[in-house]
Amino acid sequence: MFLRNLILKDFWLKLSSLALAVLIWLTVTIAIRNEMALSNGLASAPPRTFSLRIAPVSGTADVRGVRVNPEFAEVTVRGELGSFENLQAKDIHVLADLTGGDPTRSARVRLEVTAPPRVEIVRVIPADVEILPPPKSR
Repeated sequence: MFLRNLILKDFWLKLSSLALAVLIWLTVTIAIRNEMALSNGLASAPPRTFSLRIAPVSGTADVRGVRVNPEFAEVTVRGELGSFENLQAKDIHVLADLTGGDPTRSARVRLEVTAPPRVEIVRVIPADVEILPPPKSR
């Protein structure tokens, strides 16, 4: 009697709960597969490497005479095939932000790299650079 009530009592409620659970499970499984397919599509595009000049910038100081060592950075990027084919070096920017620091003194700063949407930055070599102050005028 107990087993019979366990199955048959509120049978339609239990059946609709089971159907809803299966529907949720299918939705999550499909979403995970689609996300994996997108990430695999992103990875299938061969990465490209650019050698880009590092630009020193500052919101608070004049950086015209400031130099960076090294002057160039190797930036490796990847992206979706459609938007990635037209990517050019001018679309990627490598900045050494000196804001908040003293550009008249040597320092090491981390590089900031910006790329267009749907382009992933894989690697930046070097990750940080040495800031060389402008030579002192006599």
